Amino acid sequence: MDTPTPRKRNTIGCLALGILPCLMILAVRQTGITRRFEVEVLGLDWNFEEIVDYIGADYPEGAVEIEHESSHFDRGFFIEVRFKAPPDDAMKFAKSICDGVLYQGYDPFGTIDSGQPSPNAHLIFGSGSIPYYSYSPNASQNLLGYRCHLHTTYGRWEYIRVDTGNPKLYEVRYEIPTEQSMRQYAPNLFSDVAHPLEGVEYLNPTSNLPFMIVGLILRDGQYVLVGETICFETRKNFDHGSQNGFPYSIYPRELIGKNVVISVDDKVVVDTTISRRMTLSHPNQQNSENDLLLNYCVFQKKWEPRTHTITLHVDMPDFQDETWTFEVK
Repeated sequence: MDTPTPRKRNTIGCLALGILPCLMILAVRQTGITRRFEVEVLGLDWNFEEIVDYIGADYPEGAVEIEHESSHFDRGFFIEVRFKAPPDDAMKFAKSICDGVLYQGYDPFGTIDSGQPSPNAHLIFGSGSIPYYSYSPNASQNLLGYRCHLHTTYGRWEYIRVDTGNPKLYEVRYEIPTEQSMRQYAPNLFSDVAHPLEGVEYLNPTSNLPFMIVGLILRDGQYVLVGETICFETRKNFDHGSQNGFPYSIYPRELIGKNVVISVDDKVVVDTTISRRMTLSHPNQQNSENDLLLNYCVFQKKWEPRTHTITLHVDMPDFQDETWTFEVK
């Protein structure tokens, strides 16, 4: 059966309302106000272009076999998109999601998640969320995927997967799932017995700044990289409930607004300020009262096996630049 195009879907939705309302809509459909009325009041589906615009992704010009479904009401909000596209178009779309991170052999729709690192596990991060390690058992190496937390809206996640098995047409699946879907895709994240992600290991290599690193582990006195990702933040004591009621008073107030620059192997990877909530400010949240955690992570698909260097600079008179090293085995 042919998949309805966005135009066909809207026509079907219009007819479902009844003949008279449908005729009234069609009579003035060319105006922008009417389209907004269709979406926000009548609840018709967004078309593909509107979905791509909403999620801020690059439009895949060569996309075919497009399927999509969405609900934009607060309690039932979700987006589901599937399409095929030539490799360049598919990857352009995928890399505009989740800061361009794509793990090979990772299927975000079928994972095992844990607070502790393990072989083949990838670090999952995103603003407002606790970091954790995740892997997809038996996933094909043709899959590229990731799962991340939206920067702009607390409580919503993005899932992106690209199947590169067909060298001419990659298959793309993208979702902002409902909580019920998240329970289906990552059931360990919703354990009623105990939170499985408690105890995620982070490092605080400096004593005079509440600075933390996630993605490295300390083994035999040496920092060692786990996977491909390192995350940086400025909270010393980090726990799952730390966004509400955290005792920020333990931090020097003079840190607020100060510039922070972090370099890896002399390449600047973070250049921002410390927010009122003692986090590294993200551009989308810099003026917000509730800046979220873990906005700054460094993803590198292939780290060179050797000793790497991290340098921290804080624009304060009494702060001396600090440097640490970590090993890639």
